[in-house]
Amino acid sequence: MLHGKVERQLYQMLLEERLKLATSVGTAPYAICGDQTIKKITLIRPSTKARLANIDGVNQHLVTTYGDHFLRVIQQLSQGLNLSLDGEANLLNNEVRKLSTVSVQRS
Repeated sequence: MLHGKVERQLYQMLLEERLKLATSVGTAPYAICGDQTIKKITLIRPSTKARLANIDGVNQHLVTTYGDHFLRVIQQLSQGLNLSLDGEANLLNNEVRKLSTVSVQRS
């Protein structure tokens, strides 16, 4: 699911951030969100709460309680790793462009 070394690095950093956040509020990391959700966040790297809320596995509690923190961390870490934000949306747009330039021949 994670494509490159840099994405795996971001994933590990987000897991560490989730642990710090969980420790600071006295809860378990999985109570904030699960590992699969962190993977999806890593791939998409949302830039807004609306984009964060659209990720499968992200609930309203995560967005309202920890959303600003996660977005700030995602932005800082992505910038440090030279990754663009809203990554999967960009990938999907590129795929659509590629598909739209292919001509179909009919016999």
